[in-house]
Amino acid sequence: MPAYSHRFYVNCTEAIDLLNITHDVKRAICDSQIKNGLACVLVPLGAGGVAILENDPSVQEAFRDLLVSLVPETSGERPVRHSKTGAPHAHLRALFTHPSLTVPVINGELGIGHWQELILYDFDDRIARREFLVHIVDGGAADGASGASARGGPRGGGQSLPPGRAKAV
Repeated sequence: MPAYSHRFYVNCTEAIDLLNITHDVKRAICDSQIKNGLACVLVPLGAGGVAILENDPSVQEAFRDLLVSLVPETSGERPVRHSKTGAPHAHLRALFTHPSLTVPVINGELGIGHWQELILYDFDDRIARREFLVHIVDGGAADGASGASARGGPRGGGQSLPPGRAKAV
């Protein structure tokens, strides 16, 4: 099963950073030439994470503000670590995001909603260059989905599931 990996780097500030990485992931999918499979995004940072959110800065900032209200900033010395990264509040805020997420790749497209974006959050309060990884695994030909849109559903132009596979609730 073919796979493709790419390491990306972003510059982060002293503030909480919200970085849209959707286009980077789409570029990795394009470079991989994998048409159907899974794209995994990993943020190997204890004080950061990745989320799928609405493509609306006010929603993304509201999520950030919610995390700040749930986990107020702590004062005092930083933990003694080799990396010297991440105040305790930064690590606790990161618990509300995920270090990784997996998204389908359908017909060479990222399988997220039309108004969704992949957002990398960095809660650490130090200026640094951060990395995130994109790993794409080939799932082979999509079974019965040739020509289906990554958006799927009747409004997205995708194909319907065969009878008996989907039920209204």
